[in-house]
Amino acid sequence: MPQYTIIFESDDAYLISKAKELPAEKLDGSHWNDAGMIRRLKEYRARNIEDSRDTVKEFFTEHIGY
Repeated sequence: MPQYTIIFESDDAYLISKAKELPAEKLDGSHWNDAGMIRRLKEYRARNIEDSRDTVKEFFTEHIGY
């Protein structure tokens, strides 16, 4: 178990805008486009619903005392 954890929180619009700021050579042939980001963020949000207590944040809160 790690001694410390850092949890970053952001809304989807901000994350998508940051991906758009990546250099073109990193975007070419990658999944860092609008459709790919929206799909992955939707899946991440579905798997990490705070009410489920199955989130990564909840895991570390319970086991480390965040």
